[in-house]
Amino acid sequence: PKRDWSSASSATSNPSP
Repeated sequence: PKRDWSSASSATSNPSP
């Protein structure tokens, strides 16, 4: 999935750089 930096909840699936 695309990384959503705006969604902190997505940090679980989309780790921020």
